[in-house]
Amino acid sequence: MFDGEKKILFITKEKITAFKVVFGRAPKSISLFESEWTNETLINVLLQIKKKVSDKFRVLLADDLVYITSFYISSNVPNERQVVLEKAKEHIPEDLKQISWDFKEIQVQQKDPRTTGLKTIQVVAPVSSFMRNFDEAIKKSGIIVDAVEPTSYALSRIVKEEKEPQLIINFQDKTSLVFCHQGLVLAVKTSLIQPNSTQINNFINFNKDRFGIVPAKIILSGKVEEVIIEGYKIERRNLDPFISVALKKDIKGPDEKVLNIDILPLKKSLSKKFYISLILIFVVTLLLILVGLFFVKKSTFRTQEKVVLITKTPTPSPTPILNKQEFTIQILNGSGGSGVAGKMETLLKNDGYEIAGLGNADNFDYLQTEIRVKEKVNNIFFDSLKKTLEIDYKIVKGKPLTQEEKTDIVIIIGKQ
Repeated sequence: MFDGEKKILFITKEKITAFKVVFGRAPKSISLFESEWTNETLINVLLQIKKKVSDKFRVLLADDLVYITSFYISSNVPNERQVVLEKAKEHIPEDLKQISWDFKEIQVQQKDPRTTGLKTIQVVAPVSSFMRNFDEAIKKSGIIVDAVEPTSYALSRIVKEEKEPQLIINFQDKTSLVFCHQGLVLAVKTSLIQPNSTQINNFINFNKDRFGIVPAKIILSGKVEEVIIEGYKIERRNLDPFISVALKKDIKGPDEKVLNIDILPLKKSLSKKFYISLILIFVVTLLLILVGLFFVKKSTFRTQEKVVLITKTPTPSPTPILNKQEFTIQILNGSGGSGVAGKMETLLKNDGYEIAGLGNADNFDYLQTEIRVKEKVNNIFFDSLKKTLEIDYKIVKGKPLTQEEKTDIVIIIGKQ
């Protein structure tokens, strides 16, 4: 049972809001402070919050500031965090070694025999461009943060006792579709406007194809308008993610049992085996140096010559980081449908991409949606763009663009 109150910072791409969650028989969240922020003003906004509200918070991040993914790994693996890191690289377009990230084993009742001997892993990683700036600002402000998690994860905790999968449609700063099952966030989609019935069905079918399950019911929360999805039970509930993160208990514990993004990198405690390994490496290195010095001195004594060895350390190639403004995109209507190019433009702009223009394709007989790119467009950018579109469109990679094209990427919308 919790007593008293907790302070929560809710952070979106544009605003920071400070809340107070008051515990008791019926916990409630109360907004205390709100301000817009930019990279240049973030430190000053945090200092205002520290002065007017508190110096200790738990942080809730909007879902478009975080990557969330889940997958299976073997139930018996050594060096589990390293195994999870390598697997997470397949799903998250960031250099995870350069940012704080975390994972947690999720206990889910599996019905698929193919998952025998496997365990379910949930991975959360913040967008690096945001988190690096936020880390520095928090450190300079002196604010103490003991927990950080995404909004979707806080919502999934509220319904984790439900035995069947749930689809939560929630509105905070944006509308989020959160597909979850017993505390595991399977997929998240955010948009500025509430998706219509067709888009919600597309999201459900996308996850059905990927995970082989559909939600038992759809939960509407926050300022979400009523929807009708044929074949699904609709239920309205007041799911408060601020209260959820305030009630969060798994702050500290074994790495695989706690999901909590560190504010400052390298905060996690190192294991005893790790320290032993460091000592052994140090001892072996020292012995090699002593042996080397012995032979160098012996050689010098015999020949009276001085030998200088210069070793050039190769510079590692930088890991590419996703920049959604790096390449320009043109959208062409290849289906003949009314307003389809404008609809895709809204979707991509909401996700941070730069749209250079709209138009019609050479014909309206395209069945699938084609993405055509110049040679300079990297795989990380292409995969991220494809992931954004494939929930609502059937995507294929088209023929490469020539260097004479005005834009770096051309998307031709098909009928499917």
